[in-house]
Amino acid sequence: MRIRSIRPEFWSSEDIAAMDWQVTYDGPVPKRVNTIAPMTSAAEYVYLLFDSLDELVYVGRSFRPADRFTKHRRKSWWKRVATVAIVRITEAPPHTRPPWMTYGPNTARFEALAIDRLNPPANIAAPSRLVMT
Repeated sequence: MRIRSIRPEFWSSEDIAAMDWQVTYDGPVPKRVNTIAPMTSAAEYVYLLFDSLDELVYVGRSFRPADRFTKHRRKSWWKRVATVAIVRITEAPPHTRPPWMTYGPNTARFEALAIDRLNPPANIAAPSRLVMT
């Protein structure tokens, strides 16, 4: 898989290997994101946006990547985005978590690890706030 060849030490790290995750899409930015990452509160995604040289531009997370992509398109860095990898993280169902826990801990941790270790240049406004244990 293409994304595993980009910084393979990240993808094979103990932290990432310990989580249950699956790449649901890896390719050009799709015209209809909803077809590959359906809008639902039951699935949580981390997405990685790359430029045409496979350099990571941005990492984010969302239940609704299509909505987030619409907002990102207004950012100056979006014009560099050529490909996307969307990763679905396995979590306990949202209704089984405390009401204050919007995102599952694995999704938050996966995103934080990706930001901290891969250092995407567009992730400057909100660096990882998750304590790495």
